Amino acid sequence: MKALQAALLMKAATRAERFAREPLPKAWPRPRYPHREEVVYYRRLRYFVELVQYIVERDIVPKLPALLDEVGPTRRLDAAGDIDKSFDDAAAAAAKALPEALIKSASLSTALRVSEWSADQFQKQVQRVVKVNLFDDTSGLSEHLELFVSDNVKLIKSLAFGQLADLKGVVTRGARAGLHHTDVAAQIQRQFGVTRNRAALIASDQIGKLNGELNQLRQTNLGVRRYRWSTSLDERVRRNKKGQDHAYLEGTIQLWAKPPIVDHKTGDRAHPGQAIRCRCSAIPIIDDVLADAGLIDPDDVELTHPRVGEQPPLRTPPAILPSSRPPPPPDPPKPPPVPPPPVTQRAEPPVDPAAALRRELPSAAKAAAEEARRLAEVEQAQREAAEAAARAVREAELEYLEVAKLAGPKRAKKRLAAAAKKRRRRKRP
Repeated sequence: MKALQAALLMKAATRAERFAREPLPKAWPRPRYPHREEVVYYRRLRYFVELVQYIVERDIVPKLPALLDEVGPTRRLDAAGDIDKSFDDAAAAAAKALPEALIKSASLSTALRVSEWSADQFQKQVQRVVKVNLFDDTSGLSEHLELFVSDNVKLIKSLAFGQLADLKGVVTRGARAGLHHTDVAAQIQRQFGVTRNRAALIASDQIGKLNGELNQLRQTNLGVRRYRWSTSLDERVRRNKKGQDHAYLEGTIQLWAKPPIVDHKTGDRAHPGQAIRCRCSAIPIIDDVLADAGLIDPDDVELTHPRVGEQPPLRTPPAILPSSRPPPPPDPPKPPPVPPPPVTQRAEPPVDPAAALRRELPSAAKAAAEEARRLAEVEQAQREAAEAAARAVREAELEYLEVAKLAGPKRAKKRLAAAAKKRRRRKRP
């Protein structure tokens, strides 16, 4: 009995020691991708693209019959100069409608929105670990945003104004091939769709790159040396059979100083968000910072990722850091809103006095019809008046007969016969 009791006590102690050594993990926060900022940026890019397309439909498409169709028995051979002039005028109108200040304002507004989103997500990840708000070191942030604005101004110009060169090539090739203007107009519409798809690609790629770069800048300024790779966990995550892709890197710990291989075919290395249309994020590992500050035991620093989606808690409780941090910088001024597409003034057609006079004076046939209608109305009124008079006479005769009956029947008959005789005389010609 004593031996059994000792064995049970030893088993309970071993189990308690195992649970104390391997505490239950808790979930670590996953950063969110700035989808709303991507949609807003895409709408602005599409506005710029559709404004140029509106100018093309207004100034170029109506001229296609004169530029491309045949004149007489032969085809036009001098249309090259007219095509160049038409597209030069369209480019001047597009440059006037899209000044560089408007494009720069849209890029700066997008950069500030993504920067605010990145700062909020980074603070949420840090608070989940140390339970306090750390000072967000923004060293080099303004310079990085300026580079983003400069690059995107060039991208937007190449996107909006570069399609004019592509459309000019479409028209020129159509003129050389002798295509009808309707076929060239259909090719222009297809080229419009290609440009819109390119705008969506640029919006997704640039927002992902900026989000990843700002995340890296904030983490390295705080002293974070490692991060955990986090994908979007959907069907759009890149996968291949040989590994070394974004799905393979899910949950792995990487160094900021050594980016991992993200493409096994080319051997390219990149951090989250740096590849084309990459929506991955970097979850900071704060253990290194806390260990350098002497707030936790170096043995408690996380070396590997135990299981995907979980993070073991620290055995040493995190110390409460002093909250003496400088006040946050003032909010930057909001850029002006993007104006709506310009509304062109409609040209009023010239007034022709002769046409206006013809509209005011009726024609001979119309005047004859109007006179016939008026005469018919007069005759109808006369017939109605005659019928009313006849009804009044008959009513008077009936009333007279009733009175005559009371006076004497013979005298009444004589008077009635005399009245009838007078009426017959009046009707004779």
